[in-house]
Amino acid sequence: MEQVKRDRFMSYQPRRIARFEMRLVTERAGQKLYTLKNTERYIYLRLTEKGRILWDMMDGTRDIAAILNECTRVGQPISIEKLATFLDLLESKAMLQLSGENTDDQTSAVSSLRLLGKALVYREWAIEVGGLVDWLYRHVGWLFYARPVIVALGTLSILGPLCFVAAMLCNPHATATGSVGTLHAVIMMAIRPVVVIAHESAHAFTCRRFGCEVPRVGLALYYGSLCTFVDTSDVWMCDKSKRVLTSAAGPISSWVLGSLASVLAFILPFPAANQVLFQAAAWCFLASLFPLNPIMEFDGYYMLVDWLEVPFLRRKSFRFIAHQLLPRLRSRTLLNRRERVYLIYGLLALAFSVFSVLTPFYLVLNHSIRGWIASSGVLWVTVPVFATMGLSLTLELIARIINWTRGTRGRDRAQESPST
Repeated sequence: MEQVKRDRFMSYQPRRIARFEMRLVTERAGQKLYTLKNTERYIYLRLTEKGRILWDMMDGTRDIAAILNECTRVGQPISIEKLATFLDLLESKAMLQLSGENTDDQTSAVSSLRLLGKALVYREWAIEVGGLVDWLYRHVGWLFYARPVIVALGTLSILGPLCFVAAMLCNPHATATGSVGTLHAVIMMAIRPVVVIAHESAHAFTCRRFGCEVPRVGLALYYGSLCTFVDTSDVWMCDKSKRVLTSAAGPISSWVLGSLASVLAFILPFPAANQVLFQAAAWCFLASLFPLNPIMEFDGYYMLVDWLEVPFLRRKSFRFIAHQLLPRLRSRTLLNRRERVYLIYGLLALAFSVFSVLTPFYLVLNHSIRGWIASSGVLWVTVPVFATMGLSLTLELIARIINWTRGTRGRDRAQESPST
């Protein structure tokens, strides 16, 4: 551990934080899983039964030797290496009270570079809105979860795509293109804030519906792209189904907005309104489907992670393919269920990444497509998109290099620690 010198490790007495909450969230294959929460900093950690037992022992009265002996006495033996890894993880998640006298204040150049790379890859600007979210939910948000409203929205979600297709087939005013570039630009600028607010509000209200806190909202710079976020981490204190529903609420809200615009575009007798509503519906439907892509770390990814109950799926899949797949193939060892999940997801993610990188270059180099882009008036949109993608790839490369400097030995031990 960083906070304790190695020569004094055996006499170290770990003390857990005073303000925490632990809840049994699920039982998987006869194994109990708990969620540990730092109630002051809203940091969460998943523990197995062995991790819970270790956590209970860390009251500041037992040293490392006593903890090892106690684990053996209760039938949960653990090696000193795994215990050290577990303590490292607890410290990184701010679950332990730091010992000031043993703290190493020196920061290496590699650590400084790692912090700089982390700031470039992800940075957020958040505001505390816990009281505001509670007030909005009590006065407005709860209405969307009343049974009649849910039935009405569900019916609208089914009728919407049907009206969208009917508008394409039967209403020539809705599909009239006109000045496509200008119209698309105006519609996107007008609709995007509405879709974003509805999307994030759906996440927040659903989380609040399940009795969880929503402490923060804000903006985040993620691989060079600016996006909004709502901190619904507290839903980790709930079971799997509630976590999946919280992630799905955002795309569902965009789908409902698209369905409403589709119905209006089909029934209103105003040609100009038909065209605008049809384009708005198309944008909302795309906005609902894009976050469901499980290959990217958006709503669909977190739904898949919760459904499979495999945290850090993307990271672990890439690590498995890079460091463990070839030895498995050479030894002709059969892959277990989790390793098959890592393999399938990792290969799909790599294929999607290659496709995402090559497609923009194809669109730029293809003469006919380039001419269409120039004549349609959307060139001003494609240039910043390509620039952002190039910046994102550069930042991701920097992040990979920084991660490589850490080595894989400690991370491999962390996978076997009592917390996973």
